[in-house]
Amino acid sequence: MTLFILVVMIDPTNTLLHKKDIAFVLVVAYNMVLFKPDFGKLPYIMLMFCAVAVPWIFSTMRMTPVDPDEVLAAFKSIAPVVLLLWTRNYNMVKLSRFPVVLCCFISLATYIAMSVNPLIERGVWMFMQNIDDPVTISRRTILGVEILGFYLKSCVSFIFVFSYYMLYSLDKTKRNVANFIFLIIIFSYFMISGTRSTMLMPFFLFIVIASYVFKNSRYIKYVMYPLIFVLAIAFVTVLLAAIMETDELSNTIKYGHLDSYAALFDENPLFLIFGQGPGATFYSEGFGEVVVRTEWSYLDLIRNYGVFSLIIVFVFAKPIFSFWKYRKQDDFNYCMFWSYLVYLLIAGTNPLLMSSTGMIVLLMAYSYEDKIKNSINQIDDEDNITHI
Repeated sequence: MTLFILVVMIDPTNTLLHKKDIAFVLVVAYNMVLFKPDFGKLPYIMLMFCAVAVPWIFSTMRMTPVDPDEVLAAFKSIAPVVLLLWTRNYNMVKLSRFPVVLCCFISLATYIAMSVNPLIERGVWMFMQNIDDPVTISRRTILGVEILGFYLKSCVSFIFVFSYYMLYSLDKTKRNVANFIFLIIIFSYFMISGTRSTMLMPFFLFIVIASYVFKNSRYIKYVMYPLIFVLAIAFVTVLLAAIMETDELSNTIKYGHLDSYAALFDENPLFLIFGQGPGATFYSEGFGEVVVRTEWSYLDLIRNYGVFSLIIVFVFAKPIFSFWKYRKQDDFNYCMFWSYLVYLLIAGTNPLLMSSTGMIVLLMAYSYEDKIKNSINQIDDEDNITHI
């Protein structure tokens, strides 16, 4: 399973190693041979496939023009959801630590080399362009500051591991040097990613986790709470300024997409019910061309799958209720709640749900939910034995 996670994280577009498909087949075969499936997860798997298949059938009946490759890609993107049958056998957040740290280390080393030598930057940029950009390299201006961005398209899946190392670095009963070093490596990568969401995310999680860790500290809270308050104000200020920066290219594109969605749904209100179907295209003012998808993931879900998109959102959102319900059982449950909530919010403005990256995050969330339920069941069993 660790190898599969590494392949998906390091090659999200499957154009660098070309091993994503074979890694998926091997991990499914491995689990089929060694572990008994958890058929309690089967309804969620069926719901996901039906949510994609039914709108596709409707679009076929309407003879809606679609891109066959994109239809196939839509089904392939959700294929890893089959692994829900075996997530109870793994702690996928734990298994993801090594792949995340390795991806961040390689990215940082490459970024440093690019920053030192413009020829290396040009060479890496051309290489990524030729293999469908698993890493987006760009120079962009955010709040008047030009930065070189090195955005690995799977980097948002690092969020749970980052929260783990954040918690274990702040809590004095759990901290050690290795955890702090790994935290710095992942944090440094987020800072060079070049996107506002991934650059602001670590600061938000620090505010949330630090306020939780130090909530009962008698003296430290007099230092931490003012610091957290200042960081919170700064975070909100920077976030609002970035969103309202209408001259920034990314914002211009996003706002153009919104106008096109409004026009599409106004002309075709039935798309809100039955969807346009996976692989269907529409004209976006943001890109100024006909496109299959945009950065507004939830609006794309509605456009493609209509009311069936609610099923997809439900399957993704389900674990977050367990994280909140049992947030007081374990410190990391609290961190998982906020981390997953941040991921779901970020996914709204990036194509991060219906993809292998989205499926890896989903599998992590369900595997940790299984871990919580197992620990609760063990406590209940111990209580029953005590009463007996």
